[in-house]
Amino acid sequence: MIAIDQVFVSWTQHWDLDQYVEHYMRSRRLKATEATRHSLLKCMGSYTGRAPHMKSDLDFFLDANYSRR
Repeated sequence: MIAIDQVFVSWTQHWDLDQYVEHYMRSRRLKATEATRHSLLKCMGSYTGRAPHMKSDLDFFLDANYSRR
């Protein structure tokens, strides 16, 4: 289960989880499929960072831990 409900792009602006995942897929040129969304969310489930969840931290985590099959 994912405990992240919002991702801070800056200290004053935040995105909901779906908006972040869509942006991440576009920025990393991943196919925007349900399978890709599901695998990203599954990977994010192992993220141990504390709130506030910053975009840069999540980007780094996914870049290091997400397997692009």
